[in-house]
Amino acid sequence: MKLMIKGMAAALIMLLAMPAAAQDKAADDAKILTMLQQAYKAEPLTAEQEARLPAATQAVAVVLPDGFYVRMMQTTMDRTLGPLFNQLAIPSTDQLAEDVGYERDAKPDLDEAERKRLMAILDPAADQRTKLMLDTLTQGMSDMMGKMEGPIREGLAKAYAVRFNAQQLADINAFFATPTGRLYASQSMEAFTDPQTMGKMMESMPIIMQQMPQMMSGLDAKMATLPKPRSFADLTPAERQELAGAFGITVEQLRAGMAKAAKKKQNAD
Repeated sequence: MKLMIKGMAAALIMLLAMPAAAQDKAADDAKILTMLQQAYKAEPLTAEQEARLPAATQAVAVVLPDGFYVRMMQTTMDRTLGPLFNQLAIPSTDQLAEDVGYERDAKPDLDEAERKRLMAILDPAADQRTKLMLDTLTQGMSDMMGKMEGPIREGLAKAYAVRFNAQQLADINAFFATPTGRLYASQSMEAFTDPQTMGKMMESMPIIMQQMPQMMSGLDAKMATLPKPRSFADLTPAERQELAGAFGITVEQLRAGMAKAAKKKQNAD
């Protein structure tokens, strides 16, 4: 059961940012957030761009209609996480073995139907638990995206005011005022979540999977040219004192701690 829950949690990585578990991590998260905000800090609009903002806002209101992100999130959750959760809710033989305390190396060969039946014995509410988790996440994500929609719409309007001149915005709004233009505008962003679009994106995943090992191999080769992190033996007496003092430990505790950390890292590698 624990492994099943871990698998479900892993499926949410692309959608959920896990909350900080401690104050020091929260501080690091805040620094990262500040850095990202600074990286995308926009220049104030010029007077000319400000004058174009009403026309830009008019266009964006058609491109990004009210409730778009809520609908998009609900569709994404239904089409992507729904089937994924349902599949993850079917325990593996290893998961079932853990739940019943089975520790032998040789495990029975259980098909999907058998595993579902055994799971129903161990947890009769398993299906309800999965549905409750998915419904809660869908509602939470929809609410969150709904709150983000206003700021996104405002930012997009400013981007339009910067990228298009007054005549271009007038042309865009004239087109959007037609039945075809209004339909196109309202569907233009939603088309990115269409099964036709998403299907082709999923078909492209093997390209990414094939390139990833090569990319990582190249990174490893480049990393190997850099000096390795220093061990306790590499530190000067002054550096040992500084490190130990920063953590409120003795130099001898620092020596033992660094040795333990190095061994743990070596085993992990």
